[in-house]
Amino acid sequence: MLSRLACGVEQVQTVKSLVKEMDMSVEEMREKSRAGAGLLKFVQAVTGYCDVFKEVKPKREKVSHSVALFAA
Repeated sequence: MLSRLACGVEQVQTVKSLVKEMDMSVEEMREKSRAGAGLLKFVQAVTGYCDVFKEVKPKREKVSHSVALFAA
């Protein structure tokens, strides 16, 4: 399950900088390679997931802690 994987800050930054360096949209990539376009779209989705995960994880932990306190 992807949510169990750690989204390393360094890894995400490296991938984002490489994608930015390419300076290519999914549509431009599709003109060159359909497989490449699919891969680029996937990479963008995963880096977006990691951004959201970074914000949601502490909130989930806070809710879990609150639930545990309420149940005790």
